[in-house]
Amino acid sequence: DLEIYNLDVSKSPEGRVPGYGGYLLAKSDNLTFIGESDNPEDVRLVGNQSDQMRIFVVYNSGCVLRNLLMTGGYTIAQGAGICMSDTFVGNPEAAFTASNCVVENCSAAYQGGGVFGGLLRDCVIRNNEVRNKGTFPEGSAGGVFHATLYDCVITNNYAGFCGGGIAGGRQS
Repeated sequence: DLEIYNLDVSKSPEGRVPGYGGYLLAKSDNLTFIGESDNPEDVRLVGNQSDQMRIFVVYNSGCVLRNLLMTGGYTIAQGAGICMSDTFVGNPEAAFTASNCVVENCSAAYQGGGVFGGLLRDCVIRNNEVRNKGTFPEGSAGGVFHATLYDCVITNNYAGFCGGGIAGGRQS
């Protein structure tokens, strides 16, 4: 098992600015991150819920995330677990595909406590939240915002305004 704890954004690639970067930055097209087994619990990407750091930030298209557990992401904006860049707002599916992943215990201030954008298949999105942290009015989509979902489990997420689990996007 690979476990990464207390990710420090100041040591992440390119010294990202806290709250706007992430520990793992997908800045090239078609990057793939795959856990070594079919059990997402085997590869845990763990933030510390306090350093304004997302787990994944996707800047370019075609990123693939598979068999990963992401937990403890935190941001004063949107998408504390996985966040697409604003470039993809018109076509969120182009940003990334996450399959057989778990996103849990992440917290954002605005939208998509767990996930902002992308295409999710067979994922579990649980125990995430969007709470006002003094930067925005109460936000929406504690679990997932502006994404397309297939066969996902969305449970026990919270948003102060609307869409505790899901807001925007498409579900199947």
